[in-house]
Amino acid sequence: MFTLCAMKLRSFLLAAALVAASALAPARAAAPTVQGRIHFLFLDGNELPMAGLTLSGTCESRLGSFWSPTRHQASWSCTTSSDGACSASIETLAAPDGTPVPCRGTDRSTVQEKGAAPERISYLAFFAKGATDNYALVQKRTGWKDGQYSFKSVDSTELFDALALRYRSSYYAGHLQKTSTPQGTTVWSLQTAHPQENPDEQNLVYLRARRGPDEPAARVDVMMALTYVDEVIRRYDKAQFEGLQGEATEPLKTLSDGNTCGVRDLLSGQCKYREELSLPLPMALVRQLAGQYREGVPGNWHLRITTPRGQQLDFLIAHAEFAALAQALEQ
Repeated sequence: MFTLCAMKLRSFLLAAALVAASALAPARAAAPTVQGRIHFLFLDGNELPMAGLTLSGTCESRLGSFWSPTRHQASWSCTTSSDGACSASIETLAAPDGTPVPCRGTDRSTVQEKGAAPERISYLAFFAKGATDNYALVQKRTGWKDGQYSFKSVDSTELFDALALRYRSSYYAGHLQKTSTPQGTTVWSLQTAHPQENPDEQNLVYLRARRGPDEPAARVDVMMALTYVDEVIRRYDKAQFEGLQGEATEPLKTLSDGNTCGVRDLLSGQCKYREELSLPLPMALVRQLAGQYREGVPGNWHLRITTPRGQQLDFLIAHAEFAALAQALEQ
């Protein structure tokens, strides 16, 4: 009996000592965090911005050992502007080098269109590459269930702005380049308003104007640089578009073409071709399209180019781009 009481006493004293020690021990320092930002652009099936849409979710970052990691959970939300864009701040754990630790969704995110019921979409994750700012393009096709919309990461601020601000003439005005050739020809180009994810595989359409020293007015062209994989070169030769008098068809001018095609590519029909084309536009049509621009209101001019074999490509050039070029030509 005495031995049993002594054992209980020792257990009591040991527990009390542990409690006292833990009370005196310094508190564990909170893990450092860093503020990251996520930027979204929402487009519908016609590539028009979706305004007034709210996206929200919760994500968790982890740092440390697999068995006993430090965890930090953050909730985020943003509502799109008239451009279809929104941004949200997320506090996440900081890696030893100060970069954000990946923050992975703990549940499916919620999307709610203006005037509609909320719907669940994918588990979203951010800061996988350690960048403080993340950019994403979300395009709704038929709905918000898996497979009915696309979610694509955008690599840089430059590429994101080219998408998010393409219906604002101020964006194009800020990227318009005016140069002169040795022969005295003045050139206005909007090529830099259309940055390419891969410069070696361009699919680029932009406006350019030229005026010679003895010319009373500028000449405007739609410039096209196309890269594609096919068995043979396509040779786009015609353009279809809405002209001054309705639907118009005009010939394209080929500026250059070429290919990258080894023996293996040739045998498999996987050669890479490049075509550089131009389409002259009447100045009256340029002014008409520029006049259709309204600040904050999406509007496009539709262009289709075709080949003798019936292949076709469709492009959209924003009224905002025409407005920026027309204004520059008047100055």
